[in-house]
Amino acid sequence: MGASLVDIIQSGVENLDSDVCLCAPDAESYTLFAGLFNPVIEDYLGGFKATDKHPLTHFGDLSTSATYYPLAGMGKKTQQQLIDGHFLFKYGDRFLQAAIATVKTKRSLPPKGGNVWGTEKDENKEDRRPGDERARGAVGA
Repeated sequence: MGASLVDIIQSGVENLDSDVCLCAPDAESYTLFAGLFNPVIEDYLGGFKATDKHPLTHFGDLSTSATYYPLAGMGKKTQQQLIDGHFLFKYGDRFLQAAIATVKTKRSLPPKGGNVWGTEKDENKEDRRPGDERARGAVGA
């Protein structure tokens, strides 16, 4: 998607008190800047390396139905419910605002893309993009 090093470090440059100081504006950034991201992610996850693999898990036959909430035209009540449930970032988050300041769109997921959060733990957050069957873990600042 074309993220630069400036895009990756912008939030940390503007917010020196940030815990992580890096933000990947797209999935490609994790590969392109792996030398920068992997040590930070390893430290954040307590030693889990990029080469480590999660054990196979079977959660049974789960429903994969979901609700899509487009940002454009979203009502204030729905927006607040998603913010309260930690599914949507609130406006005014200085770390997020600095991170997206250099990104052309204020949403890195394409329409009909989405997030799947298993728990509040960052290592369990995933995003899936249309046509991409692999889940990508997300680490937040």
